[in-house]
Amino acid sequence: MGGTIEPCSAFSPPFIFEDGLSEMVESNFQNDPMAAKFLIETETMVPRIGMGLDICCQAVFKEEHLKRIQSIKNPITNFIVEHIRSWLNVWQFNKSNGFYPFDTFIPIYLMKPELFTTVDLFLTIDTEEIPGKIEILEKKREYSAPITYCMNFKTENGKKEFMEILISSLIK
Repeated sequence: MGGTIEPCSAFSPPFIFEDGLSEMVESNFQNDPMAAKFLIETETMVPRIGMGLDICCQAVFKEEHLKRIQSIKNPITNFIVEHIRSWLNVWQFNKSNGFYPFDTFIPIYLMKPELFTTVDLFLTIDTEEIPGKIEILEKKREYSAPITYCMNFKTENGKKEFMEILISSLIK
């Protein structure tokens, strides 16, 4: 999980940096481009799924979601509310109407892969000019399977369905 194929930003304007890199390179890949290169470019026939900002910035965790979790009173939901509140406050302080639940995309993909559209790609990672930037290769690698990259939700209702799966899983 990391990177971005189509330039986009996960950040509200106060978080966007003047160099413009925040729109071309996702922070995990930018902070360790050599590790990203290793993960993306290692020859393997093992199926891999890629999720970057392309899909992860489409679903937003909002105040209404927190209130729904908060309505269920038990130790787990109390813990979740206590720890999510600070994330929501930071993003709201920076003029956002919520935050992106990045790390929840992988388990929800595993639970319901038919929710997403994917494309098989052979990718490379820049470590010199724009460290961490993903580039699509024009030809396939001979000894490697492509990365199945999640780009979007299959339906217009996908974002709502994603958030419903997330919230209902948290309040079980």
